[in-house]
Amino acid sequence: MRKFRLFKLILLTLFFFKIFLTTSFSENETPAIISYDLETESKLWETLDKNLKEKKQKEQEEQRLKQAQEEQRLKQAQEEQKQKERDKEIALLSKIFPENEASIIVKINNEIVTSYDLIVEIKYLEALNPSSINLSQEQKTKIAKESIIREKIKTNEILKYYKLEQDATYINKIIALNYNKLGLKNDIEFSNHLSKYDLTIDEIKRKFEIEASWNKLIFEKYKNQVEVDINKIKKKLKKEESRLNKQEIFLLSEILFNAENKEKLNKKYKKILESIKKIGFKNTANIYSISDTAKFGGSVGWIKKNQMSKIIINELSKINVGEFTKAINVPGGLFIIKIDEKKVNELEIDFDLELKKMIQFEKNKQLTQFSSIYYKKIKNNIKINEN
Repeated sequence: MRKFRLFKLILLTLFFFKIFLTTSFSENETPAIISYDLETESKLWETLDKNLKEKKQKEQEEQRLKQAQEEQRLKQAQEEQKQKERDKEIALLSKIFPENEASIIVKINNEIVTSYDLIVEIKYLEALNPSSINLSQEQKTKIAKESIIREKIKTNEILKYYKLEQDATYINKIIALNYNKLGLKNDIEFSNHLSKYDLTIDEIKRKFEIEASWNKLIFEKYKNQVEVDINKIKKKLKKEESRLNKQEIFLLSEILFNAENKEKLNKKYKKILESIKKIGFKNTANIYSISDTAKFGGSVGWIKKNQMSKIIINELSKINVGEFTKAINVPGGLFIIKIDEKKVNELEIDFDLELKKMIQFEKNKQLTQFSSIYYKKIKNNIKINEN
């Protein structure tokens, strides 16, 4: 009993001592506990922020992946649509021009043109004048066929005098001039543009070379017949010199056409006017114009007012931007000119440079007329059989 009381006393003593120690410890350690809680809370926020960032990055990555997949799907869908259009085009052409012998669409003397040549030509013309893609297949076929015939006739004539593929540097300059007309800056942009039509620069180089060689042939044949009244041009330039610092310039398109006689010429003119109403000026130029600008929808480019003849200036003064002139008589046919855009440039005039440009413009105009006359002459002596 006595031992039990002693044991009980010891336990009570230990209990109060424990309470005392715990209280003292708690009072002394309060700052540490608070510090610990703040540090823990800070780490929790850091962990939460990190988790949120990782989640956001993951969502962004998933979004990028989803977007890339969607772009790939759209690209694939576009390619499939293009292929369907190509297959449809080929199928339609196959109906018009069946296999083997029937695939010959035209014979120029003894040279044949196939339905495959026609398909390539359609793509080529669409690449140079994208608006022509909206034409009917029948219209595209007609334009392409005429374009091939012109090219074959010119090629046969050129080969009597020159060999092709002689001057790569010059041809590259010609290519650059042509893709600039499309608003493209370099070979890469042009190559990307052509790839949309399943074409390459190498595939169309020969076409540009033929046009350049044809112009060279016309120049050599007719350069002595080109008559430019330099004094008359000088007088005109001096008369306008004071006003040339505010030079009016025009972005023009053209349709040049001809026919065997006046009756046929009037009929063709009516057809052209009807066509312009239905499918627009550019597409009509593709179909009816015999000028080299036809493949570009008749686009001539920017021309200064003082470079044009009085007849053309007079006709242009009668119309507004977006309108076109009545037919203007020129050697070799009739011209219709459309004003695509008009503006006034403020320039410092170099008289000699301006004179040189005006003389060259007049020469080019006459050479274009000689080109039309010469082409018509050689075409009349060529046997053309169309299927």
